[in-house]
Amino acid sequence: MKASTIHLSVPGEFWLVGEAPEVGAVMWTGTETWTVKSADELRVSPRKSGPAAVYQVREGDKNTDWRDLSPDSLVVRCWSPHPRWSWKADSPTRHAMPALFELDMINKRIVATIMSRLASNGILLYARTRLSVPNRANPTEADVDPFATVLVEVATRGIADPTSPEATIPIPIGYQIDDLKDVDPKALMQVIRMDNDVSPQLLEQRDSAVRRVATSLDIPAEIVLGMGDSNHWTAWQLEESAIKLHVSPLAELICGCLTTGYLTPALDAAGEDTTGPGGGQIIVWYDPSEITARPDQSANAVAGYDRLEVSGRA
Repeated sequence: MKASTIHLSVPGEFWLVGEAPEVGAVMWTGTETWTVKSADELRVSPRKSGPAAVYQVREGDKNTDWRDLSPDSLVVRCWSPHPRWSWKADSPTRHAMPALFELDMINKRIVATIMSRLASNGILLYARTRLSVPNRANPTEADVDPFATVLVEVATRGIADPTSPEATIPIPIGYQIDDLKDVDPKALMQVIRMDNDVSPQLLEQRDSAVRRVATSLDIPAEIVLGMGDSNHWTAWQLEESAIKLHVSPLAELICGCLTTGYLTPALDAAGEDTTGPGGGQIIVWYDPSEITARPDQSANAVAGYDRLEVSGRA
């Protein structure tokens, strides 16, 4: 049910594949394997022979990782038809694509801004003739400016450990300052920032895109936004109205596919009657009781008991 819901909510279709395991040339009639496959994992074999379609499932990253399904396998397509082209699949995510594209671009911009802050902590200007460090024990040709060398070494250690304060060292650049007696100490060392903070407008645009996505999907917007009485603790339990509006249509679509693609053909193949005791068709159905939050009627029950309209047993 989880895999089916994901596929119906995003691409709008999935393939239900039922297989009976084979041992050599003998078919084992033991446990069957039922899996949900995407449209990218299932195809008709390009080398099929005869009128019957031979299906293949993909089981690896290579283009050659396709496995033929047994002729006894059952392949059922379940999809939400497009309102204009009924042979195409439709989904709530299709209607949310503009908002999702905008959200993706905003997130990439925020990540790029954060990465730029990590990659460049600015430039540190310092007076080359006024600031110095003790002579190094083993000077090399790279030690043209000992002060810059020390800072680069500190920054190198910061890169090795990004959580270290050394990771915030800016790039040192020495410059010549006139040999004056009264020099502002601030002029001896200055930091020039080259990065930009994350714009508040960008964060507002992201929140707006998230709200647009929440209102486009077939789930209560409060679950996506975490608003009202619905949070990450109570989101799994929905009111009955939300079940009828958002869960039932998807569950009924899955049940209809299972009834048409599996149950009815299986009953016919077994010689069983597809008519139920009440005269209707035997179908697959669902039970949402475990995720339904029943309204609290205790106050009404107490009031009815006080008015002698409800028995103590009730």
